[in-house]
Amino acid sequence: MGDKEKEARDSFKDLVHRVLENTKDPLCKTIVQRMLTAYEAQRHKMSVKDHFLHFHIVKSREKDFTRMSVISRGDTKEVGTSTC
Repeated sequence: MGDKEKEARDSFKDLVHRVLENTKDPLCKTIVQRMLTAYEAQRHKMSVKDHFLHFHIVKSREKDFTRMSVISRGDTKEVGTSTC
């Protein structure tokens, strides 16, 4: 396996482990860009896969944001109310 193929494979494995699994890496955009660059170096175009991956990341972030909004609304108090 050549250097370009190894880099593409390693970047894909990194993407799967650090972005698509339950642990979301804060550098997900950098990881995706690294993978796309590695595949483009082999002259592979990944526009469809890129759009799918972007959609997956956006949807998972929306779910996380919605979940955190619900949790934080339960923990906050309205302005002007008191528990005393």
